[in-house]
Amino acid sequence: MSGISEVTVTQLDSTSAASPAPACTVTHRVPAIVFALGGLTGNYFHDFSDALVPLFVASRRYGGEVQLLAIADPRFDVRVEELARSVNSFDVLLGVHGAGLTNAVFMPTGAVVIQVVPYGNLEHMAKVDFGDPVADMGLRYLEYSITAEESTLLEMLGPDHPVIKDPESVHRSGWDKVAEYYLGKQDVRVDVERFAPTLALAIEHLRQK
Repeated sequence: MSGISEVTVTQLDSTSAASPAPACTVTHRVPAIVFALGGLTGNYFHDFSDALVPLFVASRRYGGEVQLLAIADPRFDVRVEELARSVNSFDVLLGVHGAGLTNAVFMPTGAVVIQVVPYGNLEHMAKVDFGDPVADMGLRYLEYSITAEESTLLEMLGPDHPVIKDPESVHRSGWDKVAEYYLGKQDVRVDVERFAPTLALAIEHLRQK
């Protein structure tokens, strides 16, 4: 995952002149668990699913008596107040389905939010997650659903794979597969010509304000 590096634990020889080990100034009587705070942590769901629950499970075998060592600690250098002021100056917010679209809460009334919906029959989820709330906030909501040709899944899996050929069968197989392919392994390459009418609708809405 981007932003997270693999950790390798090695033992250094304190007597080696080539790579002497640094002096140990702190010792612990309990084992350590190394974990990363990068990736998707910072999102409430992933804080639990990717960090807290795995840490609880890993520490149970030691009776919970462990030392936690965090790496890839994300730094949030932008204050919420600054972000809110910046986003509130936007006329249009455009983004692929995901947590970033929650920035719509800072948009001014009458602004436009365009959600790019990944391939895989995700329109209902996209509308419930962002489309309906955006409309309730007094914003104009537009949706652009990509085709298989705009998805990296087509190149990755081929046109005859069920993920491409029959998304409904993937949905019937369970949420795990939906999340794995359509949300986890997919990138989008928007066809600008096909996307142009959606942009035109946004511009027309802003002109009529």
